[in-house]
Amino acid sequence: MIDDISLVALLPDSAVRLSIVDFVNRLTIISAVSTFMGIATFFTLLRPLVLRPLIRLRQLAMEIGVKSQQDISHAYVDIKRQDEIGDLSRAFKDTSERLQVSMDELQVSHAQIETLAYRDALTGLANRRLFNQVAEERIIRASELGQELCVLFLDLDDFKMINDTQGHKAGDRLLETVSKRLLACLEVTVPEPGCIQGSGRSCNTIARMGGDEFIALLSHSENGNEGEQAASKILQAMAQPIALNGHEFVVSTSIGIALYPTHADNVDDLVKCADAAMYEAKRLNKNNYRTYGSSIQQTLEDRMKLELSLRQAMSKNELSLFFQPQYAVEDMELVGAEVLLRWNHPERGMVPPDVFIPIAEERGLIGEIGTWVLDEACRQWKEWQTSGIALDQIAVNVSARQFAHGNIPQIVDELLQRYDMPASALELELTESCLIEAPQEMFNTLSELRARGIAIAMDDFGTGYSSLSTIATMPVDTLKIDRSFITNLTIGSPNEKIVTAILMLANSLEMQVVAEGVEQKGELDFLRSKQCHIAQGYYMARPLCVQGMTALLRERAETRYKRSA
Repeated sequence: MIDDISLVALLPDSAVRLSIVDFVNRLTIISAVSTFMGIATFFTLLRPLVLRPLIRLRQLAMEIGVKSQQDISHAYVDIKRQDEIGDLSRAFKDTSERLQVSMDELQVSHAQIETLAYRDALTGLANRRLFNQVAEERIIRASELGQELCVLFLDLDDFKMINDTQGHKAGDRLLETVSKRLLACLEVTVPEPGCIQGSGRSCNTIARMGGDEFIALLSHSENGNEGEQAASKILQAMAQPIALNGHEFVVSTSIGIALYPTHADNVDDLVKCADAAMYEAKRLNKNNYRTYGSSIQQTLEDRMKLELSLRQAMSKNELSLFFQPQYAVEDMELVGAEVLLRWNHPERGMVPPDVFIPIAEERGLIGEIGTWVLDEACRQWKEWQTSGIALDQIAVNVSARQFAHGNIPQIVDELLQRYDMPASALELELTESCLIEAPQEMFNTLSELRARGIAIAMDDFGTGYSSLSTIATMPVDTLKIDRSFITNLTIGSPNEKIVTAILMLANSLEMQVVAEGVEQKGELDFLRSKQCHIAQGYYMARPLCVQGMTALLRERAETRYKRSA
């Protein structure tokens, strides 16, 4: 065997070059095909893993704000992935949910803002703004169609007294109950703000204007009486008692009616006319309704002028005190006097108390006036005391609204100290209805005053609805029998048994009795026979000014001196 044999092939140069080129070409083709297949494979895998989730996230981003969270929540990409796409999807989902929560809160806030703008927060009724918009649209439509409209303006009678004595929470419950009754008896609905833009909806409605004032807008036919019918239904609905703080109250309302276009052709003037008619109903006899007329407008203007004058009456020294003497029935000895307020108007002369006192209460002037009356009464007593002719006791009327302010004890203490006046020389009078409806806080105040030696009297007794158990627990020293029971009082008269029963009741409760309005000898004789303690009225003496009362006290002092001599 030969180990070192070598074979040598001799090829032409051209053949070698051709082989090399062919090899390179084949290698290039194989590389290109491999690269293409690799890229195709990569994109096939990348699309479902990366591109498709990114495209879906982009679509979801565009849907936010258009669809609700519930509509898009099912379409999120897989948030369980543990890669960058999973992180991005989870971040996107969290951001979307927070944005949806913000959008929900924004919608709630928008609804609340609309409610505040167009609804009364307490009752849910339309407020003044919504009412005006509805009324303006209704007037335009009525003008085009030749129709009539009716506006009813309501004001609750004596609401302020209930609100002051029972508290604001009780007052709110009262307003809520009244609102429900008004909606039910008028068969109207609370309009949506969009109602004013509708072309075929009547939008009859009732709104709360503020405080205890309500206003209704109703359709009205030519020569019809829809306004009067609606007012009558309201009065009937309000006649039902309302329970507040363990007491039942019957809250009446005064209603004014104005018609479009008979009385006015725009919302503001219609409301003014209805308001004027309401005040006329309240002035004449509460729990009633009146339709607007020219005479009502004149009355309202007079009332406004009177109110302006009343606000200046104290500073101009137009107010003064008169005194109604009180006598012991047994021996006709002068024992006290009831303080009466009088207003001498520079143009009108003497204005009756039943005219200006309601205005003072309605307009919030009674607190200032009441304090002035107490001060002036105590000052006058001190003047008489200095002269040696002071009364044993003076009685001053106070209202529930004065007690509601919570400073009566402080005012009384300051006055007694200022004028060195014994507490026993002052008696405070409150009406029976006021005491019946008084909250526990007011009873506590009255008990506090009694503990200091100040007497408390129940005025106008017999006109309210006091029960025996109620009277027995009231912090009261004196019952004042209303004058309506004293008029023509004799043996066998209709009121004989009533007055006799009151005297027996007071005697059993160890209360003093004062008979008001005694104008005949027979009335006084009957009271004496039944052992009534004190009487006042024209038969004994008319109300006296300071000078007249001073003269009467001097006469009493002289008589006593002669007796002692």
